[in-house]
Amino acid sequence: MFLPLLEDLREAAIYSWGGACLAFLYRELCRVAVTETKEISGPLFILQIWAWERFKIISPSIRDPSAPHDAPLGARWSRARQITEVTTHVLPQIRYNLDRMRPEDITWEPYSEELLDELPDMCIQGRPSWKTVVPLICFHIIEWHQPDRVMRQFGLAQPIPAPPMQTDELHDITLRLSESNWAHHHATYIHRWNRREQYIVQGQQMGQPLHHHSEYMEWYRRAGRRWISISGAAIGCVEDAIEDCLIKLQNPSTQNVAEVKRTLRKMMIALEQESRLCQMPPPQSAPQAATFNDELEEDQPINQPGPSRRPARRQSRPPRRRQHQMRQSSPPDDVMPHIAFHPFAWHRAGPIPLAPAPSHPRPSTVFQPYSETIPPHYTGWMLTPSIPGPSTPWMTYHSHVQSRSTFDFTESRDHKHQ
Repeated sequence: MFLPLLEDLREAAIYSWGGACLAFLYRELCRVAVTETKEISGPLFILQIWAWERFKIISPSIRDPSAPHDAPLGARWSRARQITEVTTHVLPQIRYNLDRMRPEDITWEPYSEELLDELPDMCIQGRPSWKTVVPLICFHIIEWHQPDRVMRQFGLAQPIPAPPMQTDELHDITLRLSESNWAHHHATYIHRWNRREQYIVQGQQMGQPLHHHSEYMEWYRRAGRRWISISGAAIGCVEDAIEDCLIKLQNPSTQNVAEVKRTLRKMMIALEQESRLCQMPPPQSAPQAATFNDELEEDQPINQPGPSRRPARRQSRPPRRRQHQMRQSSPPDDVMPHIAFHPFAWHRAGPIPLAPAPSHPRPSTVFQPYSETIPPHYTGWMLTPSIPGPSTPWMTYHSHVQSRSTFDFTESRDHKHQ
């Protein structure tokens, strides 16, 4: 149905192709608002650019945001884009982000004077029609263009608008009707379009941002749909409830206090925390913790792994350890002799033999504890007085003469760990 309009290109230049595109897109947006609809058509790239120009939370960043000199303004989004700071392809998160938008997250005036001056003439020829309240026509489609409901986009103060002019009867008109002369069928709307200069919206300049409790914002919260996700609605309701409680507590009467309690209960339910609404102290007590005997058996080796639960397939010979030959001469200076010591007695002035040293290839020296009281907790070589530690364990340190050295910290079998 569009091809016959292209027979004469000179005559095709006087048609409002932009208005026809918007009319088709508006009709598709109305149609997909129904839950059962699964598909949408039309110039959806215009809708994508419209969202990028206004909503920062879903808008990618572009390297050069300046307007192109030989193309429409939307062509700048075809340049290199970065989406590292915005949510993509996660519909619940995008809906939640839209619910949590603040005024500073919206570009209220995307078409500044400086930006428009950089555009080619073909993009600003219909500029007077941007603020006119007229029907947009595309064959059988009639969709009203109402800039009086978005005057802040043009830097004007937004009054409380009149009811929408779009009716359900206009949506019932489809191509299935027998009427084929749409110019005759929509003569009234075409007549208003031809007099569009008479319906340009006028208003006062926007001096300062609207207050949260301004007359328009109060109307907007009553008439508009504020949230589109369950999470966003819960957070928004809690914010409204907190404000309501603060207002009522300015006059703390008995009735206001009771209403505040009911409001707080609704807040917990909105946040799905109703399980926290219980009497104090909580009626459910915690069970007693199980206790275990920490004392080890006399013949149980310390720090030895228990028997493996996996059955052994075959017996394997344990690896042999290399036996280092003893040197008769004195050890070099860089080799530390084997010492069995008490971890809390290393500061003692001199060694005092306490017990015969265990049978090792190198001589041993044992230091006596400095005090019988429980010393501070220790970790390795450092003393930390925060947590009480064992009373009288002792540790052994093994060093080999060869290039490889190993550390084996074990407890003596002569003392039990407490």
